[in-house]
Amino acid sequence: MSGVGKLCAAGFLALSPLLAGAASAQQNELRILQEGERNTLFVDQSDAAESTVGGLGSPRSGLSTSPEGSALTGPALALPSRLDLSPFRSPDALQIGSDNTARVDDDGTGNRIVLQQVGRPNGGANEATIAVNSGGSQAAARSMDMDVEPALATEFLQGGGSNTAFALQNGNGNSADVNIDGTGSLGGLAQQGSGNTAALAVIGSGISGVGVQIGDDNDLGLVVQGTAGSDVSFTQIGNGITNAAAPSIVTNGATVVITQQSFAQ
Repeated sequence: MSGVGKLCAAGFLALSPLLAGAASAQQNELRILQEGERNTLFVDQSDAAESTVGGLGSPRSGLSTSPEGSALTGPALALPSRLDLSPFRSPDALQIGSDNTARVDDDGTGNRIVLQQVGRPNGGANEATIAVNSGGSQAAARSMDMDVEPALATEFLQGGGSNTAFALQNGNGNSADVNIDGTGSLGGLAQQGSGNTAALAVIGSGISGVGVQIGDDNDLGLVVQGTAGSDVSFTQIGNGITNAAAPSIVTNGATVVITQQSFAQ
């Protein structure tokens, strides 16, 4: 493992007990920058190999911002132009502000994970969980009362890797839960505002599922399942947007783009 960090006195970084002894052979990498007070990060790469945890600016992230930070590019990924990506250009995983908490679990090979929590002035208290190839997607889907397609449910049991996962939080009091099980898939959540809650489960190989929240106090639960080439994005723009039930999208290599907008902004 290689790590670079600037940890504040009150910050806390926890690594899996097995990580230190196995990291060099597994070629895992962790880059973390904490600035503020009472920030907490737990990372478990003990069952991973060639795992990367860092920021958008890392050359190993598989994602990149445009020079002005207004666009994010990557495999099968398109995010709305109203999403400000300029705070996320660091090569390090970020916890900026106070009382941010995050957990990362990687059980696969060659997965790339981006975690960046940026609290606004005198704020923070963002929460994020990212689990890749740990079987968490199936559990997350069922917690949202969604069925898992039988053919896809077995994929996480067969191992996987080369996935890209991200959680980007710019604001205060946001909660993001990202789960991916498969191979060569992408899943991520981006939150710009405060008090947003989102959960994403991506189940399958070679697929993409992305959720974006721009505004305050929005609630999103999303399950994405499909065959290779499926590309799903779900965007909420406004304040106080909720759904009676978490949408579950099953596609056969199709592109699905959904936008919910509140007129009371």
